[in-house]
Amino acid sequence: MSQITCIKDISTPPGAYLSAQYKKSFAYHTLQERAPVILTTFLDQLVRDKCEISKQYKDSQEELKQVIGNLSKLKNELQTNKPLQALASTGSDESTWNKFLESFEQPQDFYTTVFLYAECYIYRRIQEAFDLTCSLREYDIFQKKKDNSLVEANYPIVVVSKYINDIKNKTSQSGVELENDFLKLLRLSVWGNRCDLSITAGADNSQTTDPLASLTNLGDKVIVDDSIKIWTYLNCVRKTNANTNNSIIIDIILDNAGYEFFTDLCFADFLIHKKFATKIRFYVKAIPWYISDVTTKDFHHVINSLYSDCDSNVNCLGKRLKSYLDTKQFEVIVDSFWTSPYEFSKMQDINKSLYDILSESKVALFKGDLNHRKLLADKNRPVDTEFKNALDGFLPTSVCTLRTIKCDVMCGIEQKKYEDLIKKYNGNSWMETGEYAVIQCALKQ
Repeated sequence: MSQITCIKDISTPPGAYLSAQYKKSFAYHTLQERAPVILTTFLDQLVRDKCEISKQYKDSQEELKQVIGNLSKLKNELQTNKPLQALASTGSDESTWNKFLESFEQPQDFYTTVFLYAECYIYRRIQEAFDLTCSLREYDIFQKKKDNSLVEANYPIVVVSKYINDIKNKTSQSGVELENDFLKLLRLSVWGNRCDLSITAGADNSQTTDPLASLTNLGDKVIVDDSIKIWTYLNCVRKTNANTNNSIIIDIILDNAGYEFFTDLCFADFLIHKKFATKIRFYVKAIPWYISDVTTKDFHHVINSLYSDCDSNVNCLGKRLKSYLDTKQFEVIVDSFWTSPYEFSKMQDINKSLYDILSESKVALFKGDLNHRKLLADKNRPVDTEFKNALDGFLPTSVCTLRTIKCDVMCGIEQKKYEDLIKKYNGNSWMETGEYAVIQCALKQ
C-alpha cells in the first residue's frame, strides 16, 4: 500500500467535519481497516458463490468477473487514496452524485473529504459495479447477510410478537399502561439499531436474547433521553384528534433490515392500533446500502416471513401488518436522496419534493447512526450543542432520532456526562460500539 501523506496524528479538531485525515478518529479507522475488510469480504463472497449466481442470473459469468474487477479497483483506489471518480453508470441518481463531486473547487479524495461523503461514495461505487452490467443489475450483494440476520433473530421475534399481541388484546388500558407500552416499544426500536452489519464488517450481529428482559439493564445506557418528550407530544396529538377524521401521519426513515426493522414494525403496529397515527410511511433505500439497510424487497420479505411463520403470535402479527399495507395505513416510499452523499440540511435545496412530503407528517423518526450523522452533517460540534441547533435549520416537521452510537459525532449530551464516559473508557471508544444510545427530539412549534 502506498504511503498516504495527508494523515495528521490528531483527533478531529473542534468545529471540523469528521474526516479520515485525522488518525485518532473513527473515520480513519473505518477507511484504513473496516472498509477494506468489507470489500474483501464481499469479493470473497462473489468468488465463492459464482456458480450459484451464474445459475440464478443467466449469462452473468463474464459480467461477474467484471464486477469483481471493479470492486478490486475500488479497494485499490481507497487504499491508495485516489481522487473520487465520477460515476460511469446510468442509474437514476448518477447526475446527482456527479454534480455533487463537481461542486468542489478541488478534487476530493477518500481521506481528506468529509467522512460522510467518502463512506457513502464507497457504497455507491459498490452498487455501480453491478449497474454497469446487463445481467446483474438486480443482484443484491448484501441479501444473504440480511436474510440470515432475520433467521438468527427468531427467538426475540417470537417473544416480542407475543408481547405486541397481548397489548392489542387488552380490553382496557390505563393511561399509565399506555405510556409504559409506548416507551417500551420506542426503546425496543432504539436498541434494535445495534444489529448493524456495516459496523461489524458484515459479521453476524443478530439479536438472540430476550430483548424485553434486556431493557431494564439498558436504561442508563441511553445517555440522552427525550422519550418522555416524544410521548407527551404524540399523546397530545392522539387526544386532539380523537373522534375526528383527521389524518395523523408518522414517518419512519428506516435503517437496518432484519431484527431492527421488525422492532420498527412492532412500534408502527402499536401506533396504528392505539390511534397515535392513521398512517405510517416507511422510507426505504433505493439501492442496497451499508450492508444491512432496508430496501423495498427487504420490507416485503420481512412482512411475508412473519406472515408465513409457524409460530401463532408471529403469524398473527404478520397478518395484521399485511392488512395495513392492503388498507394503505402502511406506505413504502423510495427516494434516492437517502443514498446520496448529502446531509439533511441540504434536502430543501436538493430535493424539495421530499422535504415537502416529510412536512405533511406529525413527526419524522430517523433510525440509526447514518441518519443521525446526516442530521448533524458529520460535524464535530461541542457535545452539549442543542439537538435542534445541530440540525442547521432542517425541520420539515418535528424530528426524532433513535440511534445507538457507532461514530464519534454527538450533540445534546451534558458536558460532565460526556467527560465521565471519556474518563471511564480512556477515550472515545464507547462511541463506536453501539453500547450507548440517544433518543433526541426537536419539536416544530
